[in-house]
Amino acid sequence: MCDIDYVAALYVGWDGIDRRKIATGQKTIRFLEEVIADAAERQAYRTYARHLYDMYRVGTVHLREPKIVVKVDESCTTPALTWALMQARRDFVRIGAESYSLSHLEPIVVRKRIANFPEATMLPVSIQALFDDFLSGCEVLATRLVAALPPEPLALRVGIRRISRQRL
Repeated sequence: MCDIDYVAALYVGWDGIDRRKIATGQKTIRFLEEVIADAAERQAYRTYARHLYDMYRVGTVHLREPKIVVKVDESCTTPALTWALMQARRDFVRIGAESYSLSHLEPIVVRKRIANFPEATMLPVSIQALFDDFLSGCEVLATRLVAALPPEPLALRVGIRRISRQRL
């Protein structure tokens, strides 16, 4: 997620005033929602961008493991949003006597005690899928940047003017 923070800061930009605002959670969430969701063609990045950031950026950097997000309002269906890390886009997990089929960014409700909660919603994240989708997002961003360039970049125009003045 720190790599996503970095590219998100490039995507959103910086006002040049406060160095602490170069990379922010809001920029990362915006990059997930606006670029990675389009590049990966997965609405789930828009839906769960805030949760991904809270769980996998804040949690892994500061807590050494993804963070469990506690119910914040009545729209939540379970008291907690927990995590499952997978290598592939699809996997299985066994909790107690039950097996659950997991898919990247497709939450499931687990009606078992998890981390002191009687039940929880699990948001599975495939490390490989997240990496692949991030790379796709970088490619989309690069394409957008190239498309936004003027036909003749400013540095090139200035260089040409200097050369043509010397010849006059």
